[in-house]
Amino acid sequence: MTSHSHRSFGIPEPDNIEFDEIDGIDIFPTVLFSCKVCNIDNDLIIKQCFDLSENHESVNKSNIGGWQSPVYTTEDISIHGELSSIIDLSYRAIEFSNLIVEDLKSTALFDKRSPHFWININKNKNYNVIHSHPKCDLIVIYYPIIKENQGGLHLVRADGSIHHLLYEGTNYSPEFAFQPKPGYFYAFPSHILHYVDPNESNEPRISISFNMSAS
Repeated sequence: MTSHSHRSFGIPEPDNIEFDEIDGIDIFPTVLFSCKVCNIDNDLIIKQCFDLSENHESVNKSNIGGWQSPVYTTEDISIHGELSSIIDLSYRAIEFSNLIVEDLKSTALFDKRSPHFWININKNKNYNVIHSHPKCDLIVIYYPIIKENQGGLHLVRADGSIHHLLYEGTNYSPEFAFQPKPGYFYAFPSHILHYVDPNESNEPRISISFNMSAS
């Protein structure tokens, strides 16, 4: 077999190649925000999630198996007793969203009309298919119960980067997967596609999703 060398075509040796003023700008950045939520009654949140699931049939959207609640808002007065702890959590989601706005130096604003939320309970082998959340600006997710073998969260780029290897193994790769922790908020822009692995345990996994619409 004949060997080929690009050097024979006049390409200089690497030591002879020089550049100046090299720069890189993140022009389409996406940030995954997270924080631990303090001073809340997580046990009461869990209880109210289970109580709600016993009294309402599942809504089927992104969930394969498991149970998903209807969508609620903080202005649904009828649920303020039944879901008092989650209403409290929704106000914390507002404050967290506004901290994100401040960090991004954005002019957006979130208020008590912003959150539309629902509860997901995934049992053994239940999962959520890939989807996004249209007609809102930010997704905030809280995990009352999440363990290592109950399914990681995958965020997927919705552009053509999936077809090439340039970003392979970097934070710019087409897919980012991580294991959420209980008691934490996670937030990312609503256009980001995402999905959840199957719950491989025999214990339920609970998440509360907030669609946050800015004004």
